[in-house]
Amino acid sequence: MTELLRIENLTVQYLLNERYVEALEDASLTVNKGDTLGIVGESGCGKSTLALAIMGILPENAHIKSGRILFEGQDLLKMPQAKLRRDIRWRKISMIFQSSMNALNPVYKVGSTLMDVAEFKLKVDRDKATAIVQRLYGLVGMDPTRLRNYPHQYSGGMRQRAVIAMSLICEPALIIADEPTTALDVVVQNQILKTLKKLRDELDISIVLISHDVGVIGETCENIAVMYGGKLFETGSTKQLFTEPNNPYTRALLNCFPDPVNPKSVLKGIPGEPPDLSAVPPGCRYAPRCTYAKEICRTKSPPFIELEPGHQSLCHFARELSQ
Repeated sequence: MTELLRIENLTVQYLLNERYVEALEDASLTVNKGDTLGIVGESGCGKSTLALAIMGILPENAHIKSGRILFEGQDLLKMPQAKLRRDIRWRKISMIFQSSMNALNPVYKVGSTLMDVAEFKLKVDRDKATAIVQRLYGLVGMDPTRLRNYPHQYSGGMRQRAVIAMSLICEPALIIADEPTTALDVVVQNQILKTLKKLRDELDISIVLISHDVGVIGETCENIAVMYGGKLFETGSTKQLFTEPNNPYTRALLNCFPDPVNPKSVLKGIPGEPPDLSAVPPGCRYAPRCTYAKEICRTKSPPFIELEPGHQSLCHFARELSQ
């Protein structure tokens, strides 16, 4: 497989109340060309921070403490903002934002917004921009005549498809989809996921799909990264994590998801709540909620253990859990 994106030991801090809080710590991931990587975890675990760091659009109070983000061999963190804006952002890496309504200007017709993006990024005239956007609307299953409507005249699913079309304008190599099915009913969710998979296969693009829904990730992605408390807890193929989860947190997430084989299985919630990142407890961050926790878990940070090629788990007892 050809490597497209490599994140190495990335740590991101936010300045809050005159002190830095690490929202993402020592994250390392790889995305190959044509692959879909799912990033799953509870709210506040660092998923969106990772996405914004890749795009280079972190808020002003954010600071990248350490690490590298290599895209096609280039370190995006060392790239001047002007070059990043001109050559990378939206041209080679685009993003489907979490709230599609906020990504569309409510006082402009949807078509006008998308055509403005095409004109600005591709340096084409209005007629060419119109033809590009109409073609993309057909690609995502939308009637091009709806380009004349305003965002409020769209349903949630239609707005999401419009944002997907906008992300494809420059034919990027990588799309980051941050919670693309949030607030949509299950039927529309399924349609959006099928659209993303169809686009990946037809256009040979890579996708980083961010979600708190294990089912959405399992249905769409070949590889999964599980995050908790600002850290990666387990990474591996979808088959590895669904059939042999070797981290207690991954197992707890899967227990919150209905078993498609056994419809009478009882769902189990995760007691407690994620850690306050401004006062991270010693040892493993999941230890206060973990049913497997022992004394070492509460006092010593766990290592990231490689169980087999491509499958890693942040747990003192990852090997024992695999037996």
